[in-house]
Amino acid sequence: MSESDEEKKADEDKVSLGRRGGPLLNELKELSIPSVIEDDDPEGLLPTGSHNQPLLVQVPERWTNYAGPNEVDIVRLYWVRPNREPVPIVEHRVPGPITEDMFPLSLYVPKNSLQPDGRYEVWYEVYDFNGTAAPSKHRIVTLDSQPPSDNVQLEALLFPSNLPGLPLPTITNEYLQDNNDRVEFRLPLPLYTGADDRDELELFWSPTNPPTGTFATFKEISQAEIDAEDIRIDLTGDIIRAANQNGTFYAFYKLRDRAGNETLIFSKPAIGAVSLITWPGRLPPPTVPRHDDDNLVHRADARAQVQAVIGNIPGPLQPNDQIELVWGGIPLPRADAALPLVIPVPWDVLFAQGPGPSIVSVGYNFLRGGSSRPSEEVGINFDFTVAGQDHSNAPALLNTTLAKIEVRGPVSGLLNQLTGLDDGLPAPATLELYDHPQPLERIEVYWGSIVTPVDVYTVQPGDVAGQLIPFTIPWEAIEQDKNNRALPVYYTTDNGVNQQVSRVTEVDVSIVVIDNLKEPLFPHASSFGYLNCCSVPRLWEGVTVKIDGNVNFDGGDTVILTWQGCYNLNGTDPIPGVMDEFRKTLSSDEAINGFEIVILPYDRLIAPMENKNSGLAYYRLEKTNGGIGRSRRSVVKIDRTIPSGEVCSPTNDLCPDA
Repeated sequence: MSESDEEKKADEDKVSLGRRGGPLLNELKELSIPSVIEDDDPEGLLPTGSHNQPLLVQVPERWTNYAGPNEVDIVRLYWVRPNREPVPIVEHRVPGPITEDMFPLSLYVPKNSLQPDGRYEVWYEVYDFNGTAAPSKHRIVTLDSQPPSDNVQLEALLFPSNLPGLPLPTITNEYLQDNNDRVEFRLPLPLYTGADDRDELELFWSPTNPPTGTFATFKEISQAEIDAEDIRIDLTGDIIRAANQNGTFYAFYKLRDRAGNETLIFSKPAIGAVSLITWPGRLPPPTVPRHDDDNLVHRADARAQVQAVIGNIPGPLQPNDQIELVWGGIPLPRADAALPLVIPVPWDVLFAQGPGPSIVSVGYNFLRGGSSRPSEEVGINFDFTVAGQDHSNAPALLNTTLAKIEVRGPVSGLLNQLTGLDDGLPAPATLELYDHPQPLERIEVYWGSIVTPVDVYTVQPGDVAGQLIPFTIPWEAIEQDKNNRALPVYYTTDNGVNQQVSRVTEVDVSIVVIDNLKEPLFPHASSFGYLNCCSVPRLWEGVTVKIDGNVNFDGGDTVILTWQGCYNLNGTDPIPGVMDEFRKTLSSDEAINGFEIVILPYDRLIAPMENKNSGLAYYRLEKTNGGIGRSRRSVVKIDRTIPSGEVCSPTNDLCPDA
């Protein structure tokens, strides 16, 4: 473009920019430089290798009085060494209208401007050709592509002066014990070229020259150490022992500066020796025996005492070797390493991981000479969950927070008491359901000395804490111990893994049965055992039943007489509906001397027996102390038909003179 053309173009720009009206900002915001290692670093250090490609810088936001339609703003980028004449290296035209979504506006410092190493100032200006340019704040950017020491091989580290041994400094167990389990190396003087704050020192410790693998430890060098010309790095006893061998070892180091430049070759070696008691080559994990063949530690195991066993550690043991079991990250008290070593694990340690089900890592620390090494670990499955609320005495089976079961007499209705009235019948029982019931959990009820449950309930969906759960105690269980004034009854909860046991309910079982009480008598029957038309009193006046006094009777006891009409002469083949009970509370005199009961009404209880029939009578004794008794049975023959075929009745007395 000719000089006249350039002037014409500038004039056009002036006209275009001049339409805007109003000044630009006096000072624009500084550039954003994404590659800077730390944005708040006043030196603006770039990572090594940044000079290998153009450097991205960004105008962070739109300036004021920006170009509108048919207008143009010009951004000029400056990249200047300190104390040099500022010359823009990039000129970027930004045609209007300039919108916010055009920002951040990316500019690039050309690759050929990124040398040599050193500090640079970078900023930008926006021109409107209608006045002075608006400059941004300046930023400092530092390029550093040279490794510490300018990649000249570093001198060897210095062993501590108090490390004994000839011809080589020798690291012993005694030295580590006396020097805080470490060897302190120093960097030689003079310090390496270009030492700077926050350089990193990597220490390699190897039985080979050159070393293999990664560095053993590292540190960040401070400016204070550089100023004092005293840079040190510790090699810990753990690192030395980890090699598990004695002999010649080499210490090397490398340096890396904050930009990431690293010395390419190792330092000269510092040669020393190791003379330690060697450690076992392998520390196998402990074993945890289970009491059931289910590969699971549960509460039954805890009650029987969970133990970890360290059975074998390769190599000879030393007199002061110790083992520290670690269960789920919790160290247990140390023990002398006398193998096989059996270590009990207390409940509070077992339960520290929660109820589970889960897996806990179990291992141990092997301690020798003031240092320790961890063993291999084993994962142990555990489940300490229970059906119902937990309790403070866990893992004990007895859970005193569970509600006690209640038993009632089926006839007597007494709470936790069975009497003779309840003889022969199953007993109902109830309990309040425990907290947080889950479907399929089981509740098993145990009665007395019977070792198997007498009833079982499986928790159902929708069951809630506190609801009453019904059970039935079968008579077959009750009759095994009918006279026990404190018969133990309890229940267990079971979630398929762990069980709990409730408190015992003592049930007063006093089912005393007096069998073979003397049968009732029929005092008005003939010598052949008949009641007929001529019996006195007449049948329609009632059948008298006499019950003699008995030493088993007491005043206040109750006798219940049962009368049953029968088709046959021998008290068999009952006549439907011809049956009733007669209840009698005895006086003291009646208990001794006996009493009579008259069977009436005639029409319902006697009239159905006409021709060669019978009446069956027996009674049950209910004592005031809960005992019961049963009499033998007695039969009276009843025949109201005379040989002519007539049947006597209240309106047809066939023996008026008898």
